[in-house]
Amino acid sequence: MNGELDEIIDALIVHDQAQKMESLNV
Repeated sequence: MNGELDEIIDALIVHDQAQKMESLNV
């Protein structure tokens, strides 16, 4: 696997989770 791809996936997951947390707060 490509390390850079793993980093991108990690960032997308974190960003997605952050958006879900924000929508819960609102």
